[in-house]
Amino acid sequence: MMSRILKRLLGSKIAIDTGKLEKVAALSFKNSQYDDLIQRLYFASQHSTEVQNFFYQYQQKSTLLEESSYIPINEELELLRLYIRLNELLQAEHFYIQYQENVEPSSIYVPPLILFPLIQNAIQNGYNNMEKYPIKIRLKVYAHVVHVEVSNRVNHHLPNQEITGLIDDHKSRLDFHFKDRHSLLFNSNSNTFKASLHLPF
Repeated sequence: MMSRILKRLLGSKIAIDTGKLEKVAALSFKNSQYDDLIQRLYFASQHSTEVQNFFYQYQQKSTLLEESSYIPINEELELLRLYIRLNELLQAEHFYIQYQENVEPSSIYVPPLILFPLIQNAIQNGYNNMEKYPIKIRLKVYAHVVHVEVSNRVNHHLPNQEITGLIDDHKSRLDFHFKDRHSLLFNSNSNTFKASLHLPF
């Protein structure tokens, strides 16, 4: 009798937790799909035709995505490159970022924009105005693994760059899609904040 009651209670809690994770996962996706900083920078002033083309290309591709529909890893990386380039164009002066990728042939499908929050967090909450300390993004794709490392100069105005809305929501989205199969680690010292994400498929 007691075991049946416990099962009902635990089953109910799991259902509630899953429902909550799903809602926060959707919020994390929307935060990446409609990046606040990109929107503010773009609509704050007039831009060249090149910038307009990159903006509308990025908007068009990202707006068509759905949180629950997985996309090929190559499409994710194409969007990521567009996003990085758009930030470079919009922020222009005193914005430094380095992107490296090592991509092997892969048939991986990923939740759309799943790699974006760590980079958004570095751009929005890190310090990236010194050429000596650029944001560094290193991405590797193997047959069944995606690994990304993002590091930036510490923003001393923040107590902890890990404790942000972007990261909190991202953790929930990772839990929703990957449960305990993924690894998300953070390291910080007086100079550098680093995030590492490992996704097995």
